[in-house]
Amino acid sequence: AIPVREIERETTGASTALAAFNLLTLLAVTLIGYLAVRRFSAPIEQMSATALAIASGERDRTVAYDSADEIGVLGSAPNRMTRNLSEQIETLSAETRLRNTILNGMREGLLVVDTRRRILLANRAVGALLAGGAPSDPHPDASGQPLIERVREQDLLQGFDSALAGH
Repeated sequence: AIPVREIERETTGASTALAAFNLLTLLAVTLIGYLAVRRFSAPIEQMSATALAIASGERDRTVAYDSADEIGVLGSAPNRMTRNLSEQIETLSAETRLRNTILNGMREGLLVVDTRRRILLANRAVGALLAGGAPSDPHPDASGQPLIERVREQDLLQGFDSALAGH
């Protein structure tokens, strides 16, 4: 028969080796899991940072993507949105420049007011009429200003009130 102490010594050595093997396996699985998560999360973190930069006005930023999987498809979306947004902004800017050129080239005064008597649009000629001088901008940005701040003549204000009332 084998002494119990020798059996315990042998099993303790095997248990220690088995515990060390399990610890190394756990560390290896943890490292592999971390690397896999980083592989998938790093592009998403970059896309998130780029999206925030685009939202803050940096329209020249793009998302770099080099895969055809879901992450690659997701990466191409902000680039398309930025490109479309830039095209729309350029179109609107061109239309605004054209409108301003036409309105400011008019000899007639044009003043658009909303129902709350706030200025929506005013051309240079109306600035001259209100100021009693040469054509000029009525204000660097008259939009949103109350009409009463720009027009001091009571008869003119009553005319606007009558027009707004539909008389």
